[in-house]
Amino acid sequence: MLAFLNCEHINKLLDKLDLINHSFDKRINLDKVEKAIFYVKKYHGNQKRDTGELIICIH
Repeated sequence: MLAFLNCEHINKLLDKLDLINHSFDKRINLDKVEKAIFYVKKYHGNQKRDTGELIICIH
């Protein structure tokens, strides 16, 4: 799993998704989720919403 060392929220999300994978038969493809997060951060990392909040802000 990729480590998004500077983003606690993303790491928490990935940990929760991993726990879900251990609970259900149908699994979430964490590689695809990580790849999507990587590209969002790469291409939209500094963009902000009209509210001033960063685009890549996961709570």
